[in-house]
Amino acid sequence: MPTAADQHGPRRVRLLFAAALTCSGLLAGCESAPPPATSEHLTPIEGESLPSVSAAATMLAPVRLRIHPLSRLERDELGRAQLVLQMELLDAAGHSGKWLGRATVAIERLAGPSAGEATTDAARRFNLTTPQNSNARFDWITRTYVLRIAPLPTWYDTLVDGSERDASARVRCTFTLLDAQGTARTLEDTAVIRAFR
Repeated sequence: MPTAADQHGPRRVRLLFAAALTCSGLLAGCESAPPPATSEHLTPIEGESLPSVSAAATMLAPVRLRIHPLSRLERDELGRAQLVLQMELLDAAGHSGKWLGRATVAIERLAGPSAGEATTDAARRFNLTTPQNSNARFDWITRTYVLRIAPLPTWYDTLVDGSERDASARVRCTFTLLDAQGTARTLEDTAVIRAFR
């Protein structure tokens, strides 16, 4: 006569067999997962090649300088007139970015009742030849270099407060860089700033 253990034996075997199948399925599923993508597993595209440093520099190097419309005359923390020039460097595709080089900003008087007086043009050179200096003056929101000239001669106060309605000044900005061939090139732009109305 079979005992209680004997009666449950076939059922126990079936349960163990089902569990074994489940575990083997899980293990098989884990083993079938694809390996993480690495450079060794990527299939190269026919004819694909990486550009040389020279080619990349030629493509990304700035070819045009623009005095950004946000450039302005304003007062500094001491109440003196100052020029805040935002210099934009554009590559051949018209995209703005950063580059190492030297920038020069000059501002000169053009018109106004006191324009005949002898006034030395205000000018300043900015050293952007190191990554540290370049990063410090680059504004990531407008993607321009923010260059300040202060203080300006007191005549420029008339442009800030509009006391001489016909007064205007011309701003000239240049940027000298080395291209991919090591040749120095200079980009330039000018803009006229008039008295605030």
